[in-house]
Amino acid sequence: MTVGAGGQYASINEALAELSRRRPAFRSGGFTAVIRLLAGFIMSEQVVVSGINLGWVQITGVDALTIIRRNALTGVVSDRYPAFSAVNGGVMPTISQVFQMDTTGVATNRDGILVNGPDAGVRVGGGGVRNAGEDGLHVRSGGVASVGLGDFRNAGGRGLYALSASVSAQGVNLSGAMKGGLYAQHTAMV
Repeated sequence: MTVGAGGQYASINEALAELSRRRPAFRSGGFTAVIRLLAGFIMSEQVVVSGINLGWVQITGVDALTIIRRNALTGVVSDRYPAFSAVNGGVMPTISQVFQMDTTGVATNRDGILVNGPDAGVRVGGGGVRNAGEDGLHVRSGGVASVGLGDFRNAGGRGLYALSASVSAQGVNLSGAMKGGLYAQHTAMV
């Protein structure tokens, strides 16, 4: 599926809504879907995955970076304002695109990715969120994240913050974070 000017959908949420109607059934060889962000796409939305597993979907992009409008992050999710979040057992699509938050609006609690609660999770493979207003990747309360070659540099808070959570990370760029690259607290395992 394509998202952006000239694509099938105007937003990531529209594409995910359509894909969630096509829940995969068992099939030999599996079932996957790719959402490709077209050239020039600017993310002006929040993606919140709650109570559904969308781990079979991957988000990629044509451009090297996709801009996130920070002033569009206005919906509160577990006391934060993330661009992407998994809550209530939700599993986000695999993030394989690098996003970069712009400087519009407030920076406080504007995380790149939030994973909150047991059975909530995300896989980041070659993607991430640069320049997050607060934390690049914020995982807590039993959430799980698996990150390979992730890019969470220049976060206004921490590059990766884990609180009572489990994170597997390899080849992750956490450089330039204002409050430290990695912060693990309260039984967190990184």
